[in-house]
Amino acid sequence: MVDSEGVPLGSQPITMQVVLLPDTLVFEETLMTNQTGIVTASWSPELAGEYCFYATFDGSQFRGGSASSFEVFIRDTTTLDIQITSTPKVGAVCTILVDCSDHTGTSISGLSLSIVIRDTLNRIVYTNSGISSDGSISFDWIPLYRGVDTITVNSVRQGLFEAASEQEYVDVVEQPIILIDSDSDFVAPIFIEFTMTVIDQSEQGIGGVLINIQVSIDLDIIINQQNQTDAMGSFVIGFYCSHPGNMSISVYSDEQLWLLPAINSSSEFIYGS
Repeated sequence: MVDSEGVPLGSQPITMQVVLLPDTLVFEETLMTNQTGIVTASWSPELAGEYCFYATFDGSQFRGGSASSFEVFIRDTTTLDIQITSTPKVGAVCTILVDCSDHTGTSISGLSLSIVIRDTLNRIVYTNSGISSDGSISFDWIPLYRGVDTITVNSVRQGLFEAASEQEYVDVVEQPIILIDSDSDFVAPIFIEFTMTVIDQSEQGIGGVLINIQVSIDLDIIINQQNQTDAMGSFVIGFYCSHPGNMSISVYSDEQLWLLPAINSSSEFIYGS
């Protein structure tokens, strides 16, 4: 507070008031100005809304009264919490649940939200929007590619609530398929070749996959080894068989990177010549 000459007025009583418009008094305190004519008061709002701040000097024997005021709209903070109900899997529906709450943890309904999902290559693979109900909203998403996807949920400033954004990184897994291919007829003695191919849900070969192969004839294990698929997702295995018998082939891969375990088997009879 200063006088008409701009000189600070110290030791003068100033009444500070905060009113939640239109007429709810939420704060009032009378303080004395310091040597620079300033008073400082602290107040924390409990509710969002439009407020008016008043500073009043009632006057004294030698000075007239004075008052000042200003209005401000105070919004509540918005907290978004992203929850994934199950491990995202290529080709399968994954439900994303977003909870909305204010600074007290109270659920917010009627909040407009948008969601964007980007894959490992930063491609947008899913977008949607909606309005929260009972404090939450759910989105159904079908992942297209395995890897690390980024989920971003945004809420713009609206009504009593401030803008908010939340981000979550999720691993998207995929169920690979192992194919076993060979000639259809086997007559001993013969050199037999099998091609093992690992493909994804879009039937594209997956390179670099470790696969375990076991081949037995009449319960005698003749091959038990681990190999890695080439760039086309395949691996060829060959062996010589000198006599007839029942041949069994078992191929499996363990969980690796974003690939789930997979298994396949085949049984063939090797005839004698």
